[in-house]
This record gives sequence, C-alpha cells and structure tokens, in this order.
Amino acid sequence: MRDIDVVLDSIGRETDLASHRTMRRGGTMLVVLRGDELEMANRARLRAEYGVTAKGVIFSAHPEILDRLRDLYEAGRLAPPRITVLPLQDAAKAHAMSETGHVAGKLVFKVR
Repeated sequence: MRDIDVVLDSIGRETDLASHRTMRRGGTMLVVLRGDELEMANRARLRAEYGVTAKGVIFSAHPEILDRLRDLYEAGRLAPPRITVLPLQDAAKAHAMSETGHVAGKLVFKVR
C-alpha cells in the first residue's frame, strides 16, 4: 500500500521507515519527536527516496494541530491502530505473527 497522504510519526526509528513505505509520493510526514543527528540524517534520506516532505510538530506551541486531529478523528477520517493484547507467555506466538506479516496494528503484552 502506498496511498497514505499524511503520517503523524510520534515514534521514529523503525516506525519511520515503515511509515515512509505506506505513503504516496508527495505525502507529508508530521514528525513529533526530534531525534539525534543520525536519525535526522536517516529521515532526510528517506524523504528524498520516497518523495515525501516532513514538518516538525510541537503541540504545546500549536494547540490548533490537536484540534484539527480531533476533528479528523471525530469525522472518522483518522483512526488509531488496532491493538491486539496477548498474555506475556504468548510472546513467541506474537513474534511469529509479526514475522509473517499477519499483524494489523500493534501487539501489546498483558503482564498480569
């Protein structure tokens, strides 16, 4: 899939690469976290490779961004990822699921 217009990246690292792979050329990456120099250089390389732009987001300085995100969420145009909760003893199963690409959203382990 390469048809996502906008990605809000609040995680970085591996998620950054996965996010770029889902975006259409000309899409926009909203970056919440500011990474180290190596991470920032990697982001620049990915932007060039995948043809996307990036904008830094500081919510405390721009509360209207959160208002816009809330509007999109309430309109059903922005949804959080699906979360699958597994007991910790199923860690091997979760790993196998993620390795085969059969996970949509996030895997979370329940410790207690």
